[in-house]
Amino acid sequence: MERNLKRKHPVLHVAFKTVLILLLSVIMILVLIVSLWNGLKYLVYRDYYAVSKVLRNNPGLNDGYVNQGNCYYEKDDIFLTSGYMKNKNLASRIYSVNKDNKTFFTSVYEDENTLCNLHFGGMTYHDNYFFVASDSKLIALNKDDVLNKEKSIIQYRIDVNNQASFVFSDDNYFYVGEFNDSKQYKTNNHEKINNSLTYHAIISKYDAKSIKEGATPVLKEIYHIRDQVQGVCITDSSRIVLSTSWGLSPSKFYVYNAPTKVARTDENNIPHYYLDDSLLADVIEGPSMAEDLDYHDGRVITSSESASNKYIFGKLFFYNKIEGLLIG
Repeated sequence: MERNLKRKHPVLHVAFKTVLILLLSVIMILVLIVSLWNGLKYLVYRDYYAVSKVLRNNPGLNDGYVNQGNCYYEKDDIFLTSGYMKNKNLASRIYSVNKDNKTFFTSVYEDENTLCNLHFGGMTYHDNYFFVASDSKLIALNKDDVLNKEKSIIQYRIDVNNQASFVFSDDNYFYVGEFNDSKQYKTNNHEKINNSLTYHAIISKYDAKSIKEGATPVLKEIYHIRDQVQGVCITDSSRIVLSTSWGLSPSKFYVYNAPTKVARTDENNIPHYYLDDSLLADVIEGPSMAEDLDYHDGRVITSSESASNKYIFGKLFFYNKIEGLLIG
């Protein structure tokens, strides 16, 4: 074909060769960039990889699913993620992955026939329910449905006092927080400290015993936090870890010592704390698009949404694992 093209249409032949050379050059440059970054990332994010351990494959990334929440279910040694579908006409999902990296997902429904396609955020497990943060609520799902059935029907909802982008729980408390970037995603919980500092988002700490169907959650404390927070967890040493990310910028994991000084008490006698630099114990930079957090066995559990089909680039850089950061 090329010989006939050269003989009959010499100009087209030159154009064809030029386009082919350009295309191959672009491919070679992309391959070089990907290979280079896959080596350099261990240097750029050396503090992250020094404490990071791969725990499981991050499931559902090739299904049009965009992972947001992370949760560990200790009884069966299962990691779970919650998220939404790139195709907004599909139900939100929760994926689980066992120790053999076998995956399963359940689609979430309002009732037997009505799918739920909310932008699911973080998730946690407590008292036989998985709870997903979304739409200023905690959404309760039956444990056995999530782990074993193709369809999980929402059992009940709990209203909270923020936009509920992420959630973490331990035996005693739920920590429910919100994401703010002051542009596309804006919150209402603004706290102006001085002319140069305003907190735009909060984490609300609730009594875990009050998180039940038909009950009003009992608010214990409020933490005022920085922008772009995607997740929170509490370590065994009572440190507070926040994950932040936005776009292609590096993710950051802020490690705070637990606050002891109450900044103020509101009209409902709820203590407020500021997670500021005076409490900051460490900041670890890692790959972009880190999401919600959980905590198990001394490790902060995290994953990136960058390898989902919505963003793709994370597939090239192997950001397709659930990882644990050794932060005590």
